[in-house]
Amino acid sequence: MSDIDDYGVIAWQRREMGMPLKPICECDVEDKEALALFRVKIAQWKEYLSGNESNSIQQEIDQLLWDDRVFTCFRRARVQTLPPDTHQSHRVDGGLPEPIVDLLEQSFIEKQFLAIRRLTDEDYSENVYSFRAFYRDLKDNRSVFTRENYVAWDGVPYDVSAETHSRIAGMCEYRHRLYDAISGKSAGNRSRQDPLDGEYLTRTASRLGTASRIKDIVNSFVAHASVSIKKRGACRLFKNVDEVLSELDKCYRDLIWVGNQLAILADETIDLAHVRSDELFKLLPMPAITRPDNETLRTLWDARSHEIGQWIEDSRHSVVPA
Repeated sequence: MSDIDDYGVIAWQRREMGMPLKPICECDVEDKEALALFRVKIAQWKEYLSGNESNSIQQEIDQLLWDDRVFTCFRRARVQTLPPDTHQSHRVDGGLPEPIVDLLEQSFIEKQFLAIRRLTDEDYSENVYSFRAFYRDLKDNRSVFTRENYVAWDGVPYDVSAETHSRIAGMCEYRHRLYDAISGKSAGNRSRQDPLDGEYLTRTASRLGTASRIKDIVNSFVAHASVSIKKRGACRLFKNVDEVLSELDKCYRDLIWVGNQLAILADETIDLAHVRSDELFKLLPMPAITRPDNETLRTLWDARSHEIGQWIEDSRHSVVPA
């Protein structure tokens, strides 16, 4: 069983077992005061990631990927409406007037750009749920992020040999293995006070490069007035629509990967699975895409879902690459 399979099973088992938080005085940690603060922070980090707020990190990524599936399915279906003798082009008109094609593409791209900007917002106020805010809070509270707090924060024993319940023992050992990776320590050199590795945070944050570039584009040409370029739209900064969509794909992969790293830090899981909506397909076969039937649309949707699903799996099968 892979590490991520272990992680997913253990997280699921904990929820299914309905394990309550033990009182701090009963937890297997030496520094009870640090644990009290760690519990406050981990609750906040879980809220950042997957709370019920519409602007939580999971909700934002989930909406990004749903909108991408809808747009990609529609755009690829329109390719099939072109006459067989249509000359190959970067543009896919599908029988629609060019101004409408421009509006659809630019509106989708700029909507995605704005969502990515929110996810990488450097506003560190309390109500901003972004990767940058999460990282800043982690750095500000690294003193309470220790191995013993991470392993035993909810009442799981620090020492796996002290637990007779196989599932809880597995949870304990797996948290130790995760912490080996995020602290830079080997299994034979563990200590209760092992700190979080600063290099781990730096390496993980470096994966936000593409998203940061998009954020800068939004700040210059979408969210604020820029007379010379705003008239043409942010997507005109790229050679063609395919190029900007490729840039978005890179960004999706990085956001998924970083999101899963943050989930590990917060002892949380992020669920990005999407169920195909046949109701959506009933609306798609309109004059703009007359040729594909519902089965073709399902195939297009599933193909894109497979691509995104592979990014999610790739992000989960590695804690942090060297």
